[in-house]
Amino acid sequence: MVTSNQRALHLVSPKPVPWDAVFVPMAERLSLPVVPYEEWVARLEASAADARAKGGVEGHDSAHNLIHFFKSEGMGGAAVPLSTDKAVRSSKTLADARALGRSDAVRFVEFWAKVGHIKL
Repeated sequence: MVTSNQRALHLVSPKPVPWDAVFVPMAERLSLPVVPYEEWVARLEASAADARAKGGVEGHDSAHNLIHFFKSEGMGGAAVPLSTDKAVRSSKTLADARALGRSDAVRFVEFWAKVGHIKL
């Protein structure tokens, strides 16, 4: 992609999958409940309001800065799908990419645990 003559490329998966194909296996591996997306956003908003009330950075989560994005169509799927044609032509890796699935999601969680970012 570095050598591409394209000025802009959409770097999204050329083989998108439903969110539950990735997040449900992650939640299962982490023994976490899966809640509807709207409920998750509402909980995030409540958490942000709590953090604002406390003041300072204590209790602040960077996800709070992204609430507007999470409430937009960007997270639930763009109103106009982004074309990956140019990116796929510019990258053999993207051209050869396969759709993510359950085993990928579990491997992500296992890796994060291995490097100490989470505890299982």
